[in-house]
Amino acid sequence: MQESLLQITKGTSKQNDLSMKKTILVAILGVLLLTSSQKHPAKKISMNKQKMALALNAQYHLGISPDLVLPFDSAGMDSLLSGYKAFFDVTPSDSAGEEEEEEEEEEEEGEDEICVDERMVDIYIPYAFNDLVKHGFKPISNEQFEQRLAELGIDSVQRKNLPYVFDHQHYFTIPSCVRGWSDRTESERKSLNDENYVKFSCMNDFFIKGYNFISSPPMDIESVRQIHGKMCFRLSNDIIHINRFLFNNDKESFLWLCKYAPLWLKDLFVTYGYDKNELINRQMLKRMMQELKSDMWESDLRETRLGFMYNTFARKIYTQKPYVAIREGLFKTLLQLPTSDKNSLWMDVLDFYGETLLKKDLSNCAYWFSLFTKNERYMIAAYTAYYLIKLREKYNRKGAPFYDDALRNDNRFRQYLEKQHYFNLPGFDKMSENILNYNKAVGQ
Repeated sequence: MQESLLQITKGTSKQNDLSMKKTILVAILGVLLLTSSQKHPAKKISMNKQKMALALNAQYHLGISPDLVLPFDSAGMDSLLSGYKAFFDVTPSDSAGEEEEEEEEEEEEGEDEICVDERMVDIYIPYAFNDLVKHGFKPISNEQFEQRLAELGIDSVQRKNLPYVFDHQHYFTIPSCVRGWSDRTESERKSLNDENYVKFSCMNDFFIKGYNFISSPPMDIESVRQIHGKMCFRLSNDIIHINRFLFNNDKESFLWLCKYAPLWLKDLFVTYGYDKNELINRQMLKRMMQELKSDMWESDLRETRLGFMYNTFARKIYTQKPYVAIREGLFKTLLQLPTSDKNSLWMDVLDFYGETLLKKDLSNCAYWFSLFTKNERYMIAAYTAYYLIKLREKYNRKGAPFYDDALRNDNRFRQYLEKQHYFNLPGFDKMSENILNYNKAVGQ
């Protein structure tokens, strides 16, 4: 069973713990030496040599292969600054007035599509890694990194089957549903231009190899800042906290993300299907309920207003052979919510969701329902019915209205369930039999 992200990861031995402490100490010393060398120009050359040696030592302890090692020297920062100035034709500034003027100019001229430049990423990586360590991130081994990736469904083997994942030498990218990726993009993508759009798009999450961390698109004119007249590299707080939470199981970072950057948690769930964490699932359900109410859903039940359900309880994964992933963990968390008038609304939501899935005519439904085949919609409806029946039992109600009707009137659906052995959901076949017997008893 996969461990919870909030469970503190324990080393397999004292030796591993000692090695990790050495790694962290080495990385921190590298950052301190960098700061010291900037304050004392006379010692700059010798400090650079020591810093480079420490950087290489850190790379050794982390097990970074030679082909992934990137320079930590000050020339890299100079290259970073000059490269980004030339690439974006802007100069970083801490002047709010100048930033507002630039924003106004951008609005007037219109925004061009910005793509990621791989040359800049290679400069970005070591500086981002150093800044993460400086702000409390504990470097992890390649093995630990792969374990986390496996939990997200994107380890080195799993991502080979995902055509929208692109591997580069130092990193790989995953298009984020939260940043603007739509599964319809993948289902319709055909040309090389479309491929390059996905490959270098700013809607990707970046997973850095060797240094083992995650980043938003590294368009780092945002990370290079002018503070008191001096150029500095500083990651945004959300990148720091998502790494400390995801790879270090840091509870304080999780609480920070809940308050200040909830979209990162939504990204973990929606994009990667991570439904094993009870707290993330509760955040998702809370967010869905907020979206439902903001749309005044309860006052006008329409299929087109089920947008907040997109890629939540189920998502179609576009591998070489597309399939549907059921987020059963979210259903189970829903069952754990306390009974209340507020939470009872989920009974109506799931019933309407299941009813829509079984419609023969989807022309008036949200577009994404049509992305599923009929059998895929049958499967999602079956899981929805199973957990809806359990949810209604908590409120002393029987059955599930949409499912009761489908068992009576949709022979093809019922036969499909029998053929699939009710998807081996515990007791589901007996539940269905009881519903059919009850319908017969009351003459329905």
